[in-house]
Amino acid sequence: MRLFDVRVAVRDGNLVRSPYQTRAVFRRVLGLIARKRAADTWLARRLRRPLQSASSSTPEALHYKRLEKEWQDRVGADMLDVPHDQPGALAVYERQFERLFAVLDLAPEGPIVEVGCGKGHFLERLREARPRWRRLLVGRDVSRAVMSLPPAGLAGCMADGEFLPLRGGSAAAVLFAGSLHHLIDYAAALREAVRVVRPGGLVVVYELLTSWFSHAMHRLLDPIVFRFCGAYASPIDMRYKKDFREAVVAGVLREQSVSLAKATHTDFLAYPLTGCYAGSVFGRDRCLMERLLAAEERIQRLPVLGAVGRALAWRFTLVGVKAP
Repeated sequence: MRLFDVRVAVRDGNLVRSPYQTRAVFRRVLGLIARKRAADTWLARRLRRPLQSASSSTPEALHYKRLEKEWQDRVGADMLDVPHDQPGALAVYERQFERLFAVLDLAPEGPIVEVGCGKGHFLERLREARPRWRRLLVGRDVSRAVMSLPPAGLAGCMADGEFLPLRGGSAAAVLFAGSLHHLIDYAAALREAVRVVRPGGLVVVYELLTSWFSHAMHRLLDPIVFRFCGAYASPIDMRYKKDFREAVVAGVLREQSVSLAKATHTDFLAYPLTGCYAGSVFGRDRCLMERLLAAEERIQRLPVLGAVGRALAWRFTLVGVKAP
C-alpha cells in the first residue's frame, strides 16, 4: 500500500495528477505536522512565554499576596535565621554579602534601602563591615520580621515592595537581595526602585537565576526538600517564581534609563549545598563550604570551566546606575 497515492482519475487512458499532489506538497505537509508537534513541547511553551511580569491587580494576584503576607508572618519569619545558624551556610552567605558590600561602596552618599530585608541580617553585617559609614540604612519588608530592625538600631518599615513609601530621589541605592522574585509584578517594583534612587544612584539586584539547570535541579530536589520541610516555599514562590526572568529585570532597568554597569552569574558550587532556608547537613560544615568557595573562585578564573560554572549558576547580579 502506498503512503501517498497521487492517482485521482483516469482520462483517455492516462493518469491525471492534481496540482496539489506532488512530493513537494507532501514534504510541506509533513513539515507542518512536525512544527505543530514541536510547538507543543515543554521547551517551546517556555520560549513562547511573554517576557514580562504578571499584574498584581488581578483577583488571583491579590489572593496570593494575602497568602504570602500570612505565610511570611507565620512561617517565613522564623526560617530567616536557619542559614545564619549553620556555620557552613553562614560562610557562604558572608561571601555573598561581601560581594554586595563591594558594589554598594560605589553608591553616592545617602541612604541605602534594602527591599525585602527580613530580619535585617544583611543590613547588620553591612553596618559592621563599614563602621565609618554615616549612611542611613533602611529595611523594608512585608512581614513582621521587619520589626526586628528598630531594636538593632536600624530603620525599618512594613510595606509592599511594589509601592515604596519613600520620596523620589531620596536614596543612594536600592537593593533586592533574593526578594524580587517574591513580588508578583516585579517590573513595577523595579520602577519604584528607580523612582526612589537619586541620579547616579544604584539599583542592585541579586537574585535567583531561572535557567534550564536551576529548573531541572528544582524538579529533582524540591520533592525531597518538601518531604522534610513542608513549608519551604512561599505561596508566591510556588505560583509565580517560574515566570521570574533575568531578561525582564534587565529590560525594565534599561527602559527606565538605567545603565547596566555589572551583570554576573555566580554561586554554582557551594550555595546549592546550603539548602538555603531549609538547611542541610553540608551547611553545618564550615570547613567544607570554605573549600568549595575557594574552588569556585578558582574555577571562575578559568576560561572553559568558568563558562561551564556560569551556565550552572544559581544566582545573578545586576547593577544599574540611574542616569544623571
